[in-house]
Amino acid sequence: MRLFVFSLLAVRLAAAEDPLPGTVLDQTPVPKRDDFNPDRTPLRPADYPYWQDSVNRDRVFDFYAKEALAYLNAELLPGVLPAYPGLDGGKQGHWGNQNDAVTWNDGRWAASNHGHLFSGVLRSENLAVAKGVWVREGNLNGCFDPTSLCFRVKWKGEFLKLSAHRHGFNGAAEINGEPFTTVPARKLGVGDVYHGFYRQGDKVIFSYAIGGKEYTETLGEGRKQRDGVELARGGATRWPGWIETTGRVGSGDDFAVDTLVLPTSNPYGTLFFVSGFDFLPDGSIALCTMTGEVWLVRGVDATLEKLRWKRFATGLHQPLGLKVINGDILVMGRDQVTRLVDLNGDDEADFYECLTNIQSTSIGSHDYIVGLDVDPSGRLLTASANQGIIRITPPLGVEVLGTGLRNPNGIAVSPDGRFIVSQGQEGNTTPASMLLQVDTAEKGPTPYFGYSGPRTDRTTTPPLLLLPRGVDNSCGGGVFLSERSWPELRGNGNLIHLSYGAGSAFLVTREQVDGVWQGAATLITGGFESGAQHARFNPRDGQLYVSGMTGWGTYTPADGCLQRVRRVGRTPLPVAHEVRADGILLHFDQPIDTVAAGDARKHFAQAWNYRYGPSYGSPEFSISQPDVIGHDAWPVKSTKLLNEGRSIFLEIPSIVLANQVHLHVAIGKNRFRDVFLTINALGKPYLSTSTASSIHLTHPKTVTPVDMKTASVKWESELCGLPFRTITLRAATGLQYEQRELRAVAGEYLALVFENPDDMPHNWVLTETGAADAVAKLADLMIAQPDAFARHYVPESTDILCHSRLMLPHTRTTLYFNAPTKPGRYPYLCTFPGHTQIMRGVLVVEPAGAR
Repeated sequence: MRLFVFSLLAVRLAAAEDPLPGTVLDQTPVPKRDDFNPDRTPLRPADYPYWQDSVNRDRVFDFYAKEALAYLNAELLPGVLPAYPGLDGGKQGHWGNQNDAVTWNDGRWAASNHGHLFSGVLRSENLAVAKGVWVREGNLNGCFDPTSLCFRVKWKGEFLKLSAHRHGFNGAAEINGEPFTTVPARKLGVGDVYHGFYRQGDKVIFSYAIGGKEYTETLGEGRKQRDGVELARGGATRWPGWIETTGRVGSGDDFAVDTLVLPTSNPYGTLFFVSGFDFLPDGSIALCTMTGEVWLVRGVDATLEKLRWKRFATGLHQPLGLKVINGDILVMGRDQVTRLVDLNGDDEADFYECLTNIQSTSIGSHDYIVGLDVDPSGRLLTASANQGIIRITPPLGVEVLGTGLRNPNGIAVSPDGRFIVSQGQEGNTTPASMLLQVDTAEKGPTPYFGYSGPRTDRTTTPPLLLLPRGVDNSCGGGVFLSERSWPELRGNGNLIHLSYGAGSAFLVTREQVDGVWQGAATLITGGFESGAQHARFNPRDGQLYVSGMTGWGTYTPADGCLQRVRRVGRTPLPVAHEVRADGILLHFDQPIDTVAAGDARKHFAQAWNYRYGPSYGSPEFSISQPDVIGHDAWPVKSTKLLNEGRSIFLEIPSIVLANQVHLHVAIGKNRFRDVFLTINALGKPYLSTSTASSIHLTHPKTVTPVDMKTASVKWESELCGLPFRTITLRAATGLQYEQRELRAVAGEYLALVFENPDDMPHNWVLTETGAADAVAKLADLMIAQPDAFARHYVPESTDILCHSRLMLPHTRTTLYFNAPTKPGRYPYLCTFPGHTQIMRGVLVVEPAGAR
């Protein structure tokens, strides 16, 4: 029996013949959110060493476990249990106490010395280069386009400008001078190949072939025939010496987290937003940063007492993945896969070879390519929202293995290369954080995971696992276990999943039922200093290493981190699970306490669904009462211990398919494991006496569609007075309006043509003078409301004078309205989630007769 449930299902809980402890009474009132308001302190503070840091000042830890404990022994339960209230208690908007105006506004990278080399998107009024390589020689600057094999623009003056918005990671660089020459893009022909560039001192030497003939080109000297002998010598050392730090060895009852202390005090001003890493054959580490650098790390031993760091490369394009293959360092940038080659043995890269730049890169503001791994055949694997999960055979081969992922943040590849797991980040048409799995052994259509909405030409593949916001508000990457990496926890293909938002790691178990995959996750640590993103097992010590970085939406205190996780205790962990038609069977790596586990009253189960639709994320909806926000309690009728205490079956008569199930499982005296599952399919009943077959007779066979209609916008159909004047406003990439100032005369009749050529949705909301911040706050508070999309993400407010509908990418509309009669400056903004603080402009209203 199976069904992909991504919307609300009208399923009634089956009643047992005799009332169970914790019987659910449908007639009891639905509790208000404030009826359950737990203390924010973690149940086990040692699991969250940074819980008292400022970034966590309002965070409610262990909400679901506290809910289970609160209702565990209740004789009568309300018909629906309280849902998670939202980040930081749910009273400060969708992103809690974090925002674009303060938390994520960081100009340090913009103020840094970018040297003579920078890679990034170039976007100006008449020019766009998606894979630009920016170079500087003296007072001369230029941007080389590898896809055209020429400098597209040159200018004199300063080098470049970056925004402080979201640390500078969410927009294009700008020319900081006056261009004196521009060249149109050219299409490459037969024999045209970009090889990469060499670095010799402050000079960047591009290498390429045109029509089969080899050339080099520099900014100052132009193009000439290639001199391979000179280039092969390598350049002089640019960053001599190694920097030493002393790591910190952690402790813990179960897992210990050690910290490889980053050299944040360094001569170059490097900001360590660590965005990928891997191990070299000699045991050292190569890591990359979001700001385009690669560093080497030596001295990685048990004590971490003498770590040595050296700058190896700079000027890469937002690298978000690094893989060592046959001793070579490969870096996944937004523009290409770069192989960094040290030609003269001075521990610095001399040749930045373009292994492939076949992946798609847009000039948009949120187009990241994350993760880099390899399958047993040597093919490269990565993920992006633009293309999905892709497999690359350099230089020009690319296969799309899965689509419909919203902003994936890494990949995990099984040792045999069969399974690839990536993520979908909560947002529009992505109701919650989710793990998405591609099985390369399966034949048939390319999996589509649902981002951008239902499609008529393909079915939506269910997620392997969904995770609630209170556990993982933003996914990171992961790594599969192997026979050499924590083999006792390997199970049948288990993996580690990272939460970027919570700075946590989970052990994920998987099972296949009736051809459908589903997963379960158990926390192993919440102890990362920064947003956990990439994970690898060290082939030398067998331990888990994790890198992380901040950006936006993470409850971690540091710019970046590189940390090691060791298992030091032996508290039982689930290493396999089986969902049956009458309950759930959990298998542990070692025996659990039979006294605690054998008492059904010590265990708690609750479940809920999400709504799959155009709204930004989804509340947690009751399964039995589909229009009610909240959780269904599933009473545990009995338990059965098996396999000498290593397995336990929880009999749950109420079990049905569910987007989210939370099990609070007793494994010892005052010790529990909280397991989060997604049930896409039900296996055969475990108990021979089970009546489960009758419980599901009324289970729907189809998914209830979510209403996609939106409210009408009166300004699109009600004409203002005549004659009107037409003005144009266009959305631009980088969360901006192209026209940041519009002008009108008081009371003037206007027809505003609003165009959205961007790849993201936008709207336009005109407010009273001085009211933009108040409207932005109201918009942030409404994000997860079920009707937010239908209302175009425009809140109810008397401060709003006029607004557009939510404009999907590449659409346009016309709004007819009268300019305010009182002269002044009237702000306008986009109230789509995440845009309110940065995407703004002003309508300047002049006195009548001013023109």
